[in-house]
Amino acid sequence: MKKMRLSFSLLAIGILLIGVLGCKKQAEILSSQQVQPEQRWLRIYHDGVFKDSINVTGWEKNEDVIELLGGFYYPWQGEDSIDYNTNLDFGHGPEPSWSILNVNGKLVGLEPGAFFSFAGIKHPELILTLSGEADTEDLKKFPNLVGMSVFIHSSKDVDELASIPKNLRLYVQCINITNADLRKLTRFPNIRVLGIEYGNDSLNITERGFKAFRRMKELRLLQVDGLYDSPDGPPAVEIDKYIKDLHKLRKVKVWMYDVLYLRCDG
Repeated sequence: MKKMRLSFSLLAIGILLIGVLGCKKQAEILSSQQVQPEQRWLRIYHDGVFKDSINVTGWEKNEDVIELLGGFYYPWQGEDSIDYNTNLDFGHGPEPSWSILNVNGKLVGLEPGAFFSFAGIKHPELILTLSGEADTEDLKKFPNLVGMSVFIHSSKDVDELASIPKNLRLYVQCINITNADLRKLTRFPNIRVLGIEYGNDSLNITERGFKAFRRMKELRLLQVDGLYDSPDGPPAVEIDKYIKDLHKLRKVKVWMYDVLYLRCDG
């Protein structure tokens, strides 16, 4: 009788374990079959004319950017559509004109420079992006500024990024930089855009330099131009290998100009 009770107990435990494992397996199947988030698209208009649509599923306000005409990078504000223009504004400085960015009827971007005075801006709180560098005092005039473009031509320029307030996102454009420069750029987690271009004096970025990209976890847009055309640059196969590795960076959109277009949206 005791043996029979023991057998029934073991049988019951076995059935219970099978049931638990079965439920777990079914839960895993249901989880894998869960409906993916509905894709979200941004429609882009220029002066009222439709130009493009971008998949913005998973994008984050202020972090992901849209490259627009006029050298502007616009930090996405959660819109489903934007209508923009980059008209020249007249009469606010010693020079006859300067470039501005209007989005959905609001002045949100400026082209700073020595020739330009910020005194004529009626609503500085609306300015989100600058298409060039401005000094610290001018930056204070824009309380809601999200980011600005920075141009790198030397190792010294890379070091000077440390002087820019860390709350600003940086849209960095580089010409003729080295492997060491690329590695130093990874120290700046506020870089959202990184453009790399070979100029007249190629400094021969190698695979070691391209590996640095994988440490830039908050990078949103990578633009690489002119590398294949340079006889002093790395071989095309080498570039492909390390650029394609960037699919491991969930947030990055990669643009290889004239060679490859690859979006890595998750």
